[in-house]
Amino acid sequence: MTTQTFMQVELSPQLFSRIATKQDLSLLVSFINQAFKDENPFITESRTNMEEIAHFLEIGHFLLIEEEGETSGVIYAEIRKEGRGYLGLLVVNPKNRRSGMGKQLIHAGEQFCKQHGCRLIEGSVMNLRPDLLERYKRYGFRVVGEIAGVHRDRVDRDYSLILIEKDL
Repeated sequence: MTTQTFMQVELSPQLFSRIATKQDLSLLVSFINQAFKDENPFITESRTNMEEIAHFLEIGHFLLIEEEGETSGVIYAEIRKEGRGYLGLLVVNPKNRRSGMGKQLIHAGEQFCKQHGCRLIEGSVMNLRPDLLERYKRYGFRVVGEIAGVHRDRVDRDYSLILIEKDL
């Protein structure tokens, strides 16, 4: 892995390989959709699309872990107002699951947000994935609310998003 510099801040080479660029758009869409399909059988359509990821690339950053020329993991990090950051779209290649890479990506996202002035990070977890919610709680996140799911056309049942946050 290589060290990346962004906005004059040195980022740890152990946490992620690089920040995705617009040239990674197709790779990101494909990688995210494949991983979500694999772990979430209730998703009936693609989890995301080119427009959505292009928008996320404009307002935030995808931190990538690459090994031997292959994408192994991704997390989306967005710097928001008032010292808040947002983490989402955490994806680990199926062959790298249960290796600690998800935890590494969460830590990378936290560090990225912290280095950019965030004091709090936010996220959301589908209520259909209680296993993920418990994992985030173990990492220090707390539940702060719940809202109706936003992609009802992509999921085969009613769902909600559990809002989580963590002080940095």
